[in-house]
Amino acid sequence: MHRAEDIKILLVADEPNILEFLEMGFKYEGFTVRIAQNEKKALKIAKSFQPHVALIDLVGLKVGDSNLSSSLKRIGETAIIFLTEKNEDSVNSLLEADDYLGKPFSFEDLLARINCRINEQFPHLLDGSDTQEIV
Repeated sequence: MHRAEDIKILLVADEPNILEFLEMGFKYEGFTVRIAQNEKKALKIAKSFQPHVALIDLVGLKVGDSNLSSSLKRIGETAIIFLTEKNEDSVNSLLEADDYLGKPFSFEDLLARINCRINEQFPHLLDGSDTQEIV
């Protein structure tokens, strides 16, 4: 089981509506959340926040041209999940990310992807007590 409050998520999106929706949802689920609207802010926040998961949804970001995911990986053991349109960028995203989710997506599907990444990359966050499990 995961205690949601132990899991830190960095949201990186250039669309305020997506940032607001995801931030509200993850905070409701009990996660610790930080947000950034561009790559530069994301890297600055990541250095001190050390997120377990970074969700990246930058419409103007060309995945192959960005060093955001590789920079985040150098800062810490961050799991990278791209939120992307269903096109060739989805396949290219996997080259730099641990996972991706095509848009449109459900919040439940996104939570499932995060749960999978935590299980695989951060087993030390597993908790055998009866605390709230993320779904």
